[in-house]
Amino acid sequence: YGGGPLAISPDGGTIAYSGRRAQGVRQLFVRTRDALEVRPIAGTDDGDAPLFSPDGKWLGYFANGRMFKVAVEGGSPILLVDSTNMNIPTGMWHRDGTITFVGPPYDLRRVAETGGQVTPLLGAPKSFVGWVFPSELPRDDAILATVCTNNCAAMTLSAVELGTGKQHELVRAAARGWYVPSGHLVYARQDGGVFAQPFDPRTLTLSGAPQPIAPNVGVALGITPELAVSASGSMVHFDPAGTLALRLVRA
Repeated sequence: YGGGPLAISPDGGTIAYSGRRAQGVRQLFVRTRDALEVRPIAGTDDGDAPLFSPDGKWLGYFANGRMFKVAVEGGSPILLVDSTNMNIPTGMWHRDGTITFVGPPYDLRRVAETGGQVTPLLGAPKSFVGWVFPSELPRDDAILATVCTNNCAAMTLSAVELGTGKQHELVRAAARGWYVPSGHLVYARQDGGVFAQPFDPRTLTLSGAPQPIAPNVGVALGITPELAVSASGSMVHFDPAGTLALRLVRA
C-alpha cells in the first residue's frame, strides 16, 4: 500500500517526497517551496512515508520495515526502530520529542526521537484490523488516527483519547486527516476528495458542513492519499495521474 509519498515542513517552506532516481531505486527528495531544484537525500534508498520534525530540520522515514531519521541538509541516516508496519508505514513527530508510528500488527507505538525503547500506545481492537495514519492534535492526551477494517476497504477517521482508548468517530470513508490552526479538520476521502470542516479539539467534535478545498488527489489503492498538510496549514499533493506536479494550497 505505502505510507504516503509526501511531507511538508511545519512552516510550509520545504517539501519532501519519496520518488525514484534514474536507476529506478526509490529514495527521498526535498525541495523548498519557492525553488524548482529538487535535491536527493543520499542514503535513503527504499525510503517511504517521510515526516518532518517539529523544527523542520530532520526527516523521519520508513524503509524495509524499519524507521530512520536523517537531517534535511543531508548526512548519515540514523536507525530509530527496527520493526514497523510494512504495508502502511506511517508516523507523526510530536512537539515533545517523541514519534508515534504504526507497528507490525497495525497497533500504535511510540519511541523517542533519539531511538531506544519502544512503548505501546494503542492496541488494535478485535473489532477492526487496526490503526493507520496517526496525526497530532493541540493536546497531549488525544490524537487523530484512521480505523482500518476489511483490509482497509473501509476506513474511518477518528479522534482517540490515549488514556482510555475511547474512539470518537469523525468521518467515514476518510483515509487521513490533519488538524490545522484555523480550527479545521482537513481530510482526504478514499475517493480523492479533500475537505475542511470546523473541529473543536477540546471536545473532539465536528461542526458545520464540510467544504471542498482542493481538486481530487491521488489515493493509492483507495487507501493512501498522496497529500500532506503542514502544522501551519499549507497543503501539498500529487495530481491524481501520479505525476510529480505539485500544488500548494492554503487549507
